Amino acid sequence: MSASATPEVLLSECQGAIGILTFNRPEQRNALSPQLLERFCGTLATWAARGNVRVVIVTGAGDKAFSAGYDIRKRGAGGRITRAGAAPRHSL
Repeated sequence: MSASATPEVLLSECQGAIGILTFNRPEQRNALSPQLLERFCGTLATWAARGNVRVVIVTGAGDKAFSAGYDIRKRGAGGRITRAGAAPRHSL
């Protein structure tokens, strides 16, 4: 990977009927970002549509934390956390 390449925020693999998802933002303690959540939901939807994954293991890269929660530095306009293209359900 070149110095300018952006690492994947979510790593995914299948081992038979087991899907493994790894949050890959160890420097941010695997805090959830809009990009990570979009890929997470997209991967789950793809696996569900295929019907080949029956169990999902979710883990975090690094040795500091599984996930620190949502990365509030990545909030949408007005301080609201929104899913791309969807209206916010709750204000923070």
